Amino acid sequence: MSDDLNTRCTAALRALEAAGVIGSAWLPGMSTTETDLAYGGRFITQESIYYNIPDEPSVEMCTSADEIDLSDPVTAASIIVLVREAWGIPGAYYRGGWVFDDDGNSPEDDREIAGENGMPEVEALVAALEAKVREVTP
Repeated sequence: MSDDLNTRCTAALRALEAAGVIGSAWLPGMSTTETDLAYGGRFITQESIYYNIPDEPSVEMCTSADEIDLSDPVTAASIIVLVREAWGIPGAYYRGGWVFDDDGNSPEDDREIAGENGMPEVEALVAALEAKVREVTP
């Protein structure tokens, strides 16, 4: 995954979080490009500190300076969850380069949110996040 796409995704998620559109730009299990963090840059919750690694006195958490690593499969998979939250569309999905709003009817009736023909899934999902940022920021 390109550094530019990581940067664009991180910026979009931070903007959506700041605008109150999503609860958090970071979901448990997502990875950062900061490999010097504990556990190879994997974001962990406060609960996992207590339950999974009780002998660890301090574990670094992701900070505002950290950047999302879309080359990590868990992180890439988390982006669809954040797109669905940002757009308020539980059935948003990717097909053929586009992210669609699933209206529950025929796929031909689904609205295109963002993307372009042949665009890879993660790029289309980042485009959907950026489209929402444009919609909610002045």
